[in-house]
Amino acid sequence: MRKLLVLTLISLMVLLVTVPAALAAMTDQQKEEIDSLFQKILEIKQQIIQKYVEAGELTPEQGQWLQQHAEEMYQFHKANGFVNHCGGMGYSFGMM
Repeated sequence: MRKLLVLTLISLMVLLVTVPAALAAMTDQQKEEIDSLFQKILEIKQQIIQKYVEAGELTPEQGQWLQQHAEEMYQFHKANGFVNHCGGMGYSFGMM
């Protein structure tokens, strides 16, 4: 009886770990939508950078570097699936 209970609990734990990962997989349509949104974000970032250059807040060299960096970040995210692997609770104490 005890072995059956332990085996059942282990099986349940394995299911609880594997099922959410399988359900979290994105479809091709979702990936395309996210890619489209990232492209829009890139375009808007480049427009903002250009406005700062025009206003004199950034030098043309700084603007060019920032636009190139934004493009590189887009390519990085595109190559790695647009998944945010960062975040979490971190090491701060928060409000407590």
